[in-house]
Amino acid sequence: MKTLTASDRSALIRLASSLPVGSPERKAVLTILNPKTASQVKNGEGDMSRPIKIRGISFNAYSYEVDKRSIYITLYADNGDSAWAVIDEDLSDKDWHIAAVDAVRKSLDAGRLPRGFYEDEFQLT
Repeated sequence: MKTLTASDRSALIRLASSLPVGSPERKAVLTILNPKTASQVKNGEGDMSRPIKIRGISFNAYSYEVDKRSIYITLYADNGDSAWAVIDEDLSDKDWHIAAVDAVRKSLDAGRLPRGFYEDEFQLT
């Protein structure tokens, strides 16, 4: 299999973030991004108790997908805008993996960006 360049990876992440959470197409893209952990991808979604504002746009819903190497977050606004970001972490330790996913979910539920994510890292789509 061809090694992905940073540009390839970025394009695939943008594509995945534009697809519906849990869709076969999104899972296929995530498999390309990290084939070894495709069966371990975890999904989650929810509404925030208060919106997160990024570049003047209020986002009030989210989804996330996790594999052993990365956490992918997509934020959604009522007007149809979305923003995505990815953080690469070593999530191979099962306890750390569970704690990291739980921390991301709790932060987003509360309307805060999770630790390790910053407003300028989110790409608007």
